[in-house]
Amino acid sequence: MSDDSEINALPAVSHDEFERMRNANARSELHRAIISLALTDADRAYVESACIDLSQHRDEFVRGNAILAFGHLARRFGELSRGCAQLIERGLTDPSAHVRAQAWAAADDVQFFLKWSIAGFTSAEAARQPGDA
Repeated sequence: MSDDSEINALPAVSHDEFERMRNANARSELHRAIISLALTDADRAYVESACIDLSQHRDEFVRGNAILAFGHLARRFGELSRGCAQLIERGLTDPSAHVRAQAWAAADDVQFFLKWSIAGFTSAEAARQPGDA
């Protein structure tokens, strides 16, 4: 997902639809559905559980987007289970560049919205030295 228009065009996904996708291991649908759930679903615990499960998926786009979704949940709900931090940290060292990038974005959101410290992550703002352009 490379631009905001694609994210804004994601249709809402019901829990039943999501479970059908997950049971079928419909990777091409799952990587979008997990973002849709994180952005629209009112049941934080359900979405967080789905993210935890998919954050270990073998498909890099499903895995990466599940990790990114932790950041969306942090922003929307102002809370996450503490164990999510370890999954974000693991994503920061994933072999996939996509997963690492999504984990970086999630870590930035979690640090900002929850004030958590994520091992292996320093935001661009925090890393900038006074006087840097």
